[in-house]
Amino acid sequence: MSNQSIETLLVGRMTSIGTTFIPVIFTDAQTGEHFRIVLYAIVVPKLFMGMFIGRSARFLGSEAWGPEGVMFTFDFGQGGVKKVRGIGL
Repeated sequence: MSNQSIETLLVGRMTSIGTTFIPVIFTDAQTGEHFRIVLYAIVVPKLFMGMFIGRSARFLGSEAWGPEGVMFTFDFGQGGVKKVRGIGL
């Protein structure tokens, strides 16, 4: 997705030159089913520093901590509700 107008605080409007896709594969903690989400990163030339330009994630439904670690509940709308166990440290 090139030629998107991006508003920044310091520089003003910039135009994107493309998009990179970052696929992430999760495993549903209850069913063991694998599912994939794709993050889109807009590529903007001549940024003074690396940064992410985006909105808050509305798909995170909840976060619960227990003896086995953290469990995240994602609501992907038509993709359904999925629970993902975090990696314990």
